[in-house]
Amino acid sequence: MLMYITSRNIFVSVITLSLVMQSFFLSSCAAQESDKTEANRLVRQLKVKDNRVRDKAADELGEMGPAANICIPELFSLMKNKDSYIRTSGVFAFVRMKVATPIVITHLIDALKDRSSAVRDMAAFALDTKGVMAASAVPFLIKTLNDEYWNVRSYSADALGDIGVASMPVLGALTNHLKDDDGRVSRSVVWAFGKFGASAAAAMPRIVVLLKDEEPTTRAYAADVLGSLGPTAVSAVPNLIAALNDSDDYVRCRSAEALGNIGPSAKSAVPSLIKRLNDSELFVSSSAAEALGKIGEDAKLALPYLEKLLKVKDKEFHTTIVEAIKNIQSNKVNNGS
Repeated sequence: MLMYITSRNIFVSVITLSLVMQSFFLSSCAAQESDKTEANRLVRQLKVKDNRVRDKAADELGEMGPAANICIPELFSLMKNKDSYIRTSGVFAFVRMKVATPIVITHLIDALKDRSSAVRDMAAFALDTKGVMAASAVPFLIKTLNDEYWNVRSYSADALGDIGVASMPVLGALTNHLKDDDGRVSRSVVWAFGKFGASAAAAMPRIVVLLKDEEPTTRAYAADVLGSLGPTAVSAVPNLIAALNDSDDYVRCRSAEALGNIGPSAKSAVPSLIKRLNDSELFVSSSAAEALGKIGEDAKLALPYLEKLLKVKDKEFHTTIVEAIKNIQSNKVNNGS
């Protein structure tokens, strides 16, 4: 009798488990079918002429997460559509979606070669969002740095910075575009160098040369790049000190900021930064004061000069001076001075 009951219980348990698994399977199939229906609906909306509808559809695909991957083949098809608006929407969907498989990267690389500049700049933007997973796109992004449209060049520089492959071809190509015809591209280049950090040290000799370029904007961007490298740029301190005497006020400002970003390693710049506290332009004086504060204890010779500037009535400048004094003095205290 006991054996009969046990066998019956096992049979009932097996049947119950089977029913539960069947229910789970059916629910899973239903969820997948629902995801597929929703993804297909959103893909159709990517074909609508209204930008707002297309953007919302791309956002919603991104919010679906991995469930949206079911529509990837359809997105590839959109990227081949004869209408450039639809091709752009297909690429934009990958900006919002987290997927970065090799086949997706390959299709985005193909989009970098599209005849439409809108598709090309969206492809560069999409590759930017994939980070290191888009490393295979680096040679193609170097080429699009020379695109005729500034936005394609700018997104290409951003993407190279986020992908993070600081090879000599990449560094060389980016350095060339510190002299880009459009300042927005040059700013993206500065940002990219900042992402590389110490890895970009190999480009420093060329960047230092640009501190003496005939164009003031190029000289200012060169100082920006050196500042973005932080302490890695310590060997450029003498060049940045010389640039503090540049005829252009923005170059003087950026050079002071760069020295501040290098930090205590730029202590040899203290006397020159003290001189810039009396610059004819208040924003240059402010940058010099901030740099002295970042250098810290080794800038204590600047304290009497900074204290004299507390009389200046400009509120923002006054705040900068107070902060610089505080930073120098706190370093002195921390180091037992």
